[in-house]
Order: sequence, then structure tokens, then C-alpha cells
Amino acid sequence: MNNKLYQLKESLAELEHQQWMAWARDLLEKENISNEIRDRWEVYFVPYAELPEKIKERDRVYAQKSLDIMKKYTEIN
Repeated sequence: MNNKLYQLKESLAELEHQQWMAWARDLLEKENISNEIRDRWEVYFVPYAELPEKIKERDRVYAQKSLDIMKKYTEIN
């Protein structure tokens, strides 16, 4: 993967993390979520750069899915 494509994938992964945080925070405010889940999620309410690699990889999976869709309609290699 070339450097520009790698940077794009990381940017998309970071966006995925931001979207997840927004969704999770909204859900925690509106729903009756157990303290166990709340505690587990709140650990990850940090900037993408501060996440453990294992968690970043989860975001990268969805970033790759976005890239795959973009590749179908653009000249991204």
C-alpha cells in the first residue's frame, strides 16, 4: 500500500472512531446501558492516536470497506 493510500485509510479509520464515539455517547445518554458496558466503552473515548493497536485495527476494517467502495468508482489504487 502506497503512503498516500495508507494515510487515507488511517484518516478513514480515525473518522470511523469519531463516528463510533458519537454513536456510543448518544446511546449512553439515551438508553439504559449497563455499567459494565459503559465502563468498557468509556476507556475508548480518546483520540484515535491514543487507541491500542488492537482497537485501531477494528476501525481499519471499516476504513478498508470504505476504500473498497471508493475504488469501484474512482481511480484510487
